Amino acid sequence: MDDYIPFLRPFFANNQKKVLQVWQEQIPLVNKRRSILKNPNLEPNVVPFSYIDSLLDLKVDGRDSVPTDPELVTLCSELINGGIDTTSTVIEWAMARIIDNPNI
Repeated sequence: MDDYIPFLRPFFANNQKKVLQVWQEQIPLVNKRRSILKNPNLEPNVVPFSYIDSLLDLKVDGRDSVPTDPELVTLCSELINGGIDTTSTVIEWAMARIIDNPNI
């Protein structure tokens, strides 16, 4: 919310610190996946392909480089949040319809 209404930023300072801390904790996971792809024998029980694998070599028009580790973490977070938000919205809508019309 503080991104849209900047004068609220002081009220969300603690949340921002927590988000940045979690974000920094996820970067080593990107590096670990990258090392597993380079040497699959490191962990033989790992899933052979994942969403992040498609992002590691992503070429974006107008950019000369692949996404940075923080950008990769952000893209993965957006995918997960998008799936959760869609599902929770559908459940909320369905419950509202059931309450509105219990005969369904």
